[in-house]
Amino acid sequence: LIAGVVFVAALVALKALSSRVDAAIAEVLVDFEKTMKLYYPSRWERLEETQLQNLTGDERDLKLLEVMEQIQVNEPTFMLEVKEKMPSK
Repeated sequence: LIAGVVFVAALVALKALSSRVDAAIAEVLVDFEKTMKLYYPSRWERLEETQLQNLTGDERDLKLLEVMEQIQVNEPTFMLEVKEKMPSK
């Protein structure tokens, strides 16, 4: 019985942590998109047209995360510039 209670408590804690991580990721995605639209509008438009077109919801979020990772790997200086312009919370 005690093991069951501990297991359930652990699941609840993991769910809460997962929700906070998801919220933090969503916030970063929103900030990244706003920053790109504000400071790099033509580059954002190209990105939307070539990689995000017709994507919505989780599928779009996953693709945008992938795009951010690609930029980080291929253009670290640019990504640092973007990060510096993103609102800090």
